[in-house]
Amino acid sequence: PFVIQPYVMTQAGEHAYFGMLVALVPLATIMASIPMLGIWPSRRQLIGVLGGILCLAAAVYDGSSNRGISSGLLALAISVPLTYAIGNTYIKWKLDYLPPLVLTINFLAAGGLLLLPLQFSPTALTAMHLEGPAQPHDWTLAIASVAFLSIVGTGIAILLFIQLVKHQGPLFAGMVTYVVPVLALLLGQYDSERLTGTQLAAIGGVLTMVAFVQWGAAGAYSVSAE
Repeated sequence: PFVIQPYVMTQAGEHAYFGMLVALVPLATIMASIPMLGIWPSRRQLIGVLGGILCLAAAVYDGSSNRGISSGLLALAISVPLTYAIGNTYIKWKLDYLPPLVLTINFLAAGGLLLLPLQFSPTALTAMHLEGPAQPHDWTLAIASVAFLSIVGTGIAILLFIQLVKHQGPLFAGMVTYVVPVLALLLGQYDSERLTGTQLAAIGGVLTMVAFVQWGAAGAYSVSAE
């Protein structure tokens, strides 16, 4: 998902739109938790998550009809929240005994190894439209940005998220992804991307569902790995 998400954003030139799709993580987590953890959602969780999905579906439909994004690219984008949900649930299912820092280091190392071959294949980068600019500039700003995103936006964020999964469970942790669409839309406006009234209403409905599900829901629990 860390590769596919920026790829589809680059291909379609839409960051806010694809940023909204990660709000599918809670529904996918409910589906993954049933066979993997044996946990069925409460009525409150089910109502809140399904309500959020209905609101999100309106935003996705509005964006697709106005932006002409191909079905193949949209399918790739939908695979991102599905992969997140399965991965988050697996952490609680089989890796709950490992410390969060150990898990974080292994996750980052695995991701780096998967991307390493691209550094030695200019042809592949060109084919995927991921090559750098012909005349690179602002090296200091670029390196500082990458360092900040790597340490704070990726390393520390993953560490805290894993801690949340281990102590509150994958569904509770996955619900925080409902905040991402709001930030995506705000940053999209900064980047001059289009924003419609339907999308605003949909995201407002999503956040209402988050408040409905999460109000007073925090409480540590444990799941035994089998």
